[in-house]
Amino acid sequence: MLEPEEQEFKSLLEEEDTDTKRPFGKRTDHSLTKCREYLLLGVLLFSQFVALCTDTFLFPFFPQEAKSKGLSHVEIGTIFSSFEFARFVTAPVLGYLFHWISPSRACIAGTALSAVSCVSFGAATYAPNQMFLPLCITIRVLAGSATASLTVSVMTILLKHTTFQTSTIVGFVEMIQGGGYAAGPALGAALQQIGGYSCMFWTLGVLIGVSCLLQIFIVSANVSEKKQSNSSIAMIKIPGVLVLTFHCFILSVLASSRSAGLSNFLSVSFGTEPRTIGLLFGFWSTLYLIGCPPMAKLVNKGFIYTPMVIGCLLCVFMDLLMGPSPLLNFIFQGKRYFDLTVVMRSLSLLSQVAIYVPPFQAAINLAVVNGHEKDSIQTYGMVTGLLNGGLGLGAMVGPIMSGAVTDAADFTWTLTVLSFLDMLILSVLVVYLIWMKITKQPLKPETVKQDT
Repeated sequence: MLEPEEQEFKSLLEEEDTDTKRPFGKRTDHSLTKCREYLLLGVLLFSQFVALCTDTFLFPFFPQEAKSKGLSHVEIGTIFSSFEFARFVTAPVLGYLFHWISPSRACIAGTALSAVSCVSFGAATYAPNQMFLPLCITIRVLAGSATASLTVSVMTILLKHTTFQTSTIVGFVEMIQGGGYAAGPALGAALQQIGGYSCMFWTLGVLIGVSCLLQIFIVSANVSEKKQSNSSIAMIKIPGVLVLTFHCFILSVLASSRSAGLSNFLSVSFGTEPRTIGLLFGFWSTLYLIGCPPMAKLVNKGFIYTPMVIGCLLCVFMDLLMGPSPLLNFIFQGKRYFDLTVVMRSLSLLSQVAIYVPPFQAAINLAVVNGHEKDSIQTYGMVTGLLNGGLGLGAMVGPIMSGAVTDAADFTWTLTVLSFLDMLILSVLVVYLIWMKITKQPLKPETVKQDT
């Protein structure tokens, strides 16, 4: 008589343990209706998109403006690197501080600071030439800190207060990143033609200000904060989290090195016009944007480490063929092929999706396995802070390394070095997975299905 009831009770327990809508038994704030949840998602992603545009629209125009002020290439590079250095420092520190401060307040403050720094950077062009460099570095440091605050806060709020899975949220954020890199230069070109150099900064600054006002009404009204008792600083002692942070650092070095040198390589090697180069970069960013949703779905089904390993392996060969590498002169006889470079770069962008999206889910899994709370603001904040810090440091190191190798040899040797870095991170990842398998240490909570 009691068997059907017992079976029904067991099935309910199994359903709760393997809930795919709320990973790790995610206790989402049920006061958020589905409509408000999508509104929160839209407002935060819009803020992230505009903030990314304020960074990427500088690339085609600022170097010329800086040269007119008497700045050297090294000084221009320092200005760009200061932004990434601030990201690297701010992201993990803010993730740790979420034990005491509210992510929603950090998000609004970061957005407001981003708006002020954007307008200020445009106004810096009216400063005397001797003041231009220190002003630009100071403003870019503030902008980098603001962007890091916004990124970490947005991901933490969405992870904690929506029903979306971790990989879905990361997919959304990476899509916005691809869209920002694609739209930023085009938007900057349009605004420059309409109102000149300063108009770009003032217009985007106003847009960020509008998104900040929307956050005040949407984010602060909908997001309820609860303090957690445990500290997240112990997360940096987890070997797997450190491996994933190093993974993100190397991948950011690879991505920023390719982007920094590829434009000049196409121009010098094939005589590619600037407009064509711009279209290619927009196409590549669009490929990245398109690839994020399928990868998020794949991670949701439990495939985390397999895409990362396959993506790293493919990038080894793609970086060798993109130049092609001088090591392959016995095949290509020192010749370069435009079509081969474009195809390999396109494929590397798709592989990059498989490498970037899964680490966040993997790091949260490891944090939970090592005793951190399943649905904690501190857990989400520290994970996003550490990994985004690694990405920021890599984005700072990449262009410097690429420029140094290219100056000493040429960009084909830079791509060769990148191929060896692909091998390095692939080896570290494989060795770590084998070690975890041999020592029988879990990579995930038992209630979550994923590949190992």
